[in-house]
Amino acid sequence: MKHRKQQIKISQHFSLIELLVAMSVLSILILVLFKFLISAQKVWSYTEANTKIFETAKTTMDIIDRDFRTCMTSPIEGKMIGFYVGNPDSSQADYTDCLYVTFVSVTEGDTGSFSRLCEISYQFHKDDDPLATTEPYTITRKMVSDLDSADWDFCGDTSLPASWYDNNSALGTSTWEKLAGGVEEFSMECYDQSGVLIPLGTEITTNPSKVAIKITLYDEKLQDAPDEVKLKTMRTFTKYLELGDVGSH
Repeated sequence: MKHRKQQIKISQHFSLIELLVAMSVLSILILVLFKFLISAQKVWSYTEANTKIFETAKTTMDIIDRDFRTCMTSPIEGKMIGFYVGNPDSSQADYTDCLYVTFVSVTEGDTGSFSRLCEISYQFHKDDDPLATTEPYTITRKMVSDLDSADWDFCGDTSLPASWYDNNSALGTSTWEKLAGGVEEFSMECYDQSGVLIPLGTEITTNPSKVAIKITLYDEKLQDAPDEVKLKTMRTFTKYLELGDVGSH
């Protein structure tokens, strides 16, 4: 009877094979859980990146839209106000910013400024030269008000001087401010009142009737990552501004 009780007590313990099987099952479950957590983290990261990209695109488009809709030009002699379409292709290979457009807009100027007329310029810096002073792959915006040392008086009676749009590089004027980062491509096509595309490097004294804007963005945190990694977060946004003859005098 005693021997039988001993046998029953011994049979209650796990065998070595049972322990190995249990450990194998547990290892598989941990591995599956680990892969699930990694996948969830990737999905969360991509979702966060996409949200940031969409927010950047919306903010950038809204600011450009506002500036263009309050754009002002004038062909009147002695009171001329111009609109300049830059020629980014000519300097794309250079380590300088590519000027896309410069015009006068009715907007909120600097604190203490007399007039709401400000000169607005947009640039796109793509080159990643380590010696460049501008952060690469960014769209920047500059606003020159009457408080700045502008090269011409766009607030008063004036004749439109040559290269008036060079305010963007004049010393003592406002600085370029970053509008969007993580910009792979940026284009801005302006059409005149006849619906014809305004050539690059052209200066006119009437407002564009339509502007087509295209921006390709990626997660800015992946600036130094390989192209195939950045490609996973890359998104392209397009917006068409129908302006008519608003702002033309």
